[in-house]
Amino acid sequence: MDLLLFSKELYSNTIDEMGDRAAKMGFDGIDLTVRPHLAWRSHVLPEEAKEKMPQAIDTLNSKGLTVPMISTSITDLSQPYARDTIETAHECGVKYVKLGYLNYLKYPSIYESIESARSSLEQIYDLCREYNITAGLHFHSINPEVYEVAASLRGTNPLYARAGILLMLLKGFSPRWLCVFFDPAHSVVQGSAHIKEGFRLTDWMSLNSWKLDVDLLGRYIKMLQLKDYEWYLATDEKTGEKLWKTRNTGLSDGFTPWPDVVDCLKKLNFDGPVSFNSNLFRLSHEDHVEQIRKDLEYFKGLIK
Repeated sequence: MDLLLFSKELYSNTIDEMGDRAAKMGFDGIDLTVRPHLAWRSHVLPEEAKEKMPQAIDTLNSKGLTVPMISTSITDLSQPYARDTIETAHECGVKYVKLGYLNYLKYPSIYESIESARSSLEQIYDLCREYNITAGLHFHSINPEVYEVAASLRGTNPLYARAGILLMLLKGFSPRWLCVFFDPAHSVVQGSAHIKEGFRLTDWMSLNSWKLDVDLLGRYIKMLQLKDYEWYLATDEKTGEKLWKTRNTGLSDGFTPWPDVVDCLKKLNFDGPVSFNSNLFRLSHEDHVEQIRKDLEYFKGLIK
């Protein structure tokens, strides 16, 4: 498997600087962001993809890094530059494309949301099959308290938060060209009890529901994203109630059981790209970089 730095992690660095840091840390390559800059901390803008994606990949290749995947905001081929992005990725030898988030529209509309999403995915699937590229749907947790505004907020309530819904979206599609970009930490969060803006530790058994997700989605899991979360106790400013919330932390410090996750991946014969996305922007830049290095070292120790 290729161990990749998600370029969003070093979005304030140039491509050249990011490549130097990633190579020094020991990554195999880069998961390159090709999406709108302000919302997604991107290194390549969609409207510049035809010109700047090849340039960025050449620069990273010169540092001994591969670019087997890109992360996009594509959810429909009618989006500006969606076709250009996938076509250019093919020309650059990219094999995997993370898609954007198709949202759960509002209650009650789950079947309409799924049908609408499948219509978009069918077109993307056909194009990816033509270009021999695997598109990935990112398993991402959902907050049921804010589903009403999901359609207007970036990635707030993606349909990809439930294994059963993902199976409905993927029905009839080959995992060769449309797969699950599995995120174990989000799977653990999704399996926990959601209370208002936070979480309660009311059911520890629910934290193991990620195994059911892996079992259900196994044949479709072809890409992996790594991050982790920890619990912290917060106080509701309005009620004074104590609430358990989550925030990102290092892989060895969070609640995701990584040795068990790796064991499941080995049973699946997983050999796809692994994108490191720590999301620790609350740290200083240098501390953030150091934590990424530690996460890479920790995961390498698990898979050797």
